[in-house]
Amino acid sequence: MLQQVIISSISGTSYPYNVYLCDYTLSYCDLVTTVNSSGELPIYIDLPSEFSYTNNVIVKLVDSNGCEVFTPITCTIL
Repeated sequence: MLQQVIISSISGTSYPYNVYLCDYTLSYCDLVTTVNSSGELPIYIDLPSEFSYTNNVIVKLVDSNGCEVFTPITCTIL
């Protein structure tokens, strides 16, 4: 079964945001989408195959000023 990450809101005003999925060590990050405005939310991100066998990922948001926010996610492996 395909795992998804849902981003329903982003706080801040520095759109656009680049959205990355990263491994738990941040040694590998994959740019998955760019959110240009709050009107595009929610977004549904299918986990890339690189994350198929892990239950820990980090969502990294980078705004237009280069500020980064990290959110760890624990997934259920099916």
